Amino acid sequence: MLLESILANLNTTFTPKEFEELLIYFSTSVIRNRSEEELAWDLVENCISKLHFEDCVIYLLDETSGKLRQVAAFGPKNPKPMEIFEPIEIPLGSGITGSVAQSGRGEIIQDTRKDSRYIVDDQERLSELTVPIKLEDQVIGVIDCEHTSPGFFNEAHLQILTAIASISGIKIGQIRADRERREKQALLLRAEEEMLQAKILAIRAQMNPHFLFNALNSIQHFITSDDKRVAMKYISLFGKLVRHYLRHLESDTIPLNDEVSMLRTFMELQELRYGPAFRWDVHCEQQLLKKRIPAYVLHSLIESLIEFIVSDSKKESQLLITIDRKNEVIRALCNFNFRDISPPSHDEFPGKALKTWEQFIESVNKLRHLEIHYEVAFAKAENSKFYNGSVCLKLPVM
Repeated sequence: MLLESILANLNTTFTPKEFEELLIYFSTSVIRNRSEEELAWDLVENCISKLHFEDCVIYLLDETSGKLRQVAAFGPKNPKPMEIFEPIEIPLGSGITGSVAQSGRGEIIQDTRKDSRYIVDDQERLSELTVPIKLEDQVIGVIDCEHTSPGFFNEAHLQILTAIASISGIKIGQIRADRERREKQALLLRAEEEMLQAKILAIRAQMNPHFLFNALNSIQHFITSDDKRVAMKYISLFGKLVRHYLRHLESDTIPLNDEVSMLRTFMELQELRYGPAFRWDVHCEQQLLKKRIPAYVLHSLIESLIEFIVSDSKKESQLLITIDRKNEVIRALCNFNFRDISPPSHDEFPGKALKTWEQFIESVNKLRHLEIHYEVAFAKAENSKFYNGSVCLKLPVM
C-alpha cells in the first residue's frame, strides 16, 4: 500500500497505524480552525512536530506586496507559543522558498551549501524541503522545512508534506469563502441600514413638522378670521399636498411632472399664507416632465428657501424656479431675494433652514450613493437692503 511504502522510506519510528492516525488527526483538526493563521499554527504545532522535523515555517502569500509572509513556525523560530522570532518576508522567486512559490512545484535540497538560492534565516541548516500550498492551482503559501543534517529529506517526506499542503489549501479556500460571504452579508446589511436611514431622512424632510404646524395654524387663523373661502381653499390645497406626500412616501425617485405639480401646490399654499407680497413662478421644460429625479430633494430646498426669504422680510419677496437639462443632469435654478442683517459669504448658506438642508443633501449623497451638487451665489441689490440669491441644484436623472 502507498502508506506502507511511504513509511518504509521515512526517518521515523511511526507504525502504519500511528501515521494513519496522524493524517486522520490533521484532516479532522483543520475543520475546527476559523482563520488561516490558526490553521497554520495548528499544522506546525500538532502535525509537523510529530514528524520529528527540526524546523518548519509556514508562509502565506500577501497578494498586495507579492511577498511570502511568515505566519507560523516550529523549532528555534518559535521560542514562545504563537510567536515567530524575527519574522521575515520573501519576494516571489527569491531563495528556495520563493522559487517554489513561483514554480508551484515542491523541492528537496539535499545540501543547501551547493544551492546558491539558499537564504539563511535564524541559522544555517544543510537540507531543506519546501512544498507549495495551492488553492485552485494558484500558490497561496509555502511549507518550508529544514534540517541540520544533509540528505535528511526524501521523496516520502515530499509526498506526505504535499498531501498536508493540499488539505491545508482546501481548508484555506473554505475559510476565505466563509470570510467573503460574511463580508458580503455585512455589506448588504449595512446598505439596507443606510437605505432605511436615507428614507427616514427623506420622510422627515418631506413631512417637515414645522411646515405642518404652520399649515394648521394658518387654517386656524383663516377660520377664526371668518374667512371661510380662503380657509376652504387652504384645506383643499393642503389635502392635495398631503396626498402627494403619501403617494411617494416610500419612493426613492419621483417623476418630474409630479414634483412640479407638488411644488406649485406648495407655492399656492405659501401665497395664501403670506399674501400678494410673496411672488413665485415655476417653469419646467416640457420634454423633461416624464424624467425621474431623486425624491424629496428639490421640494425640501424650496421649503427651506421660502422659510428663509420670508422669515425676516415683511416686504415683497419672490422665488423663481426654472428647471431644464444641461450636461446629462436636471438643473433647477432657484432665484430669490432676501433681507439679512449680516451679509453672507459667496458660497455659504445663511440661515438655519438652509444649513439644515445642506446637511440633508450630504446625508442623502452618502447614504444613497448619489451625486447631487449645488452652487450658491449672493449679491447685494443696488440701493436696497435686499440681497439677490440663487441656488443652482444639479440632480442626476434616475
